[in-house]
Amino acid sequence: MYEKLVYKEFTSTPRYDIEDEVIYGTIDEIDGFASYEAKRADEVETAFCNAAVSYTHLRAHETGRN
Repeated sequence: MYEKLVYKEFTSTPRYDIEDEVIYGTIDEIDGFASYEAKRADEVETAFCNAAVSYTHLRAHETGRN
């Protein structure tokens, strides 16, 4: 099991899919859905942070705060 990831106010606990050989997760407690995945363990944190940044940009665009 992976440790909980934290980036700014976002958190997530990655999981591993044995069949697809991918590490994946969703961002916890947000209004909407944002997910990430990585093939290697050393890519997980970057994938999570990128998902959080993308979610932040999307929300800012939706609310008109660019």
